[in-house]
Amino acid sequence: MQKDEGFWEYLHPKVYELAKQRFKNGEFADAVLACLREANHIIKKYTLSKTGNEYDGAVLMTRAFSVNNPVIQFADITTETGRNIQQGYMKMFEGMIIGIRNPKSHENMYPDKVKTVHFLYQASFIFVKLDEFGVIEAVENLKQKGNHNN
Repeated sequence: MQKDEGFWEYLHPKVYELAKQRFKNGEFADAVLACLREANHIIKKYTLSKTGNEYDGAVLMTRAFSVNNPVIQFADITTETGRNIQQGYMKMFEGMIIGIRNPKSHENMYPDKVKTVHFLYQASFIFVKLDEFGVIEAVENLKQKGNHNN
């Protein structure tokens, strides 16, 4: 990688906020984990607000992005193409939780700088999709409503 700073402008602002300082400090695994924890948290809060049930991790991703009854619907699931899109995102996000977040949460992981950038782009994609469908804004609104009630 020629320049460390060149890729940040292409990442979602949440990734920049959560990961940049950690990355600069050489805390590569923590940079990735912070982003995936936040994505999981946002999806968890949104799903809880819509279903009344709390899920976490891979089960959360399966429930939130289910092809049969999605809480967060990315495509027209009445068509085969739409079902494929929905299932593809579900499996990508589920895979990131199972294959990246979970191992880091349970044992040390030492990705190098280049692998970390790839992981951060994957985390960024989750935030981009959540933004695109209003999920991040909805969760932020839930937080604001909660703060006014305290």
